[in-house]
Amino acid sequence: MRQLPDEKIDFTFANRLRQRRMDLHFTQAEMATMLGIERSSYTYYEMGKTQPNLKT
Repeated sequence: MRQLPDEKIDFTFANRLRQRRMDLHFTQAEMATMLGIERSSYTYYEMGKTQPNLKT
């Protein structure tokens, strides 16, 4: 039987977003600019304080 690593993988939107940004070597400001949003909004997404409206 395959044993899972001891570390817990967090699949929340905020953590996936942050990890992807870091994998791409972008700053929060760069990501926000590419997405056409304020840096503070992007920061809140990564912190899990808010989530983007997926309908827009």
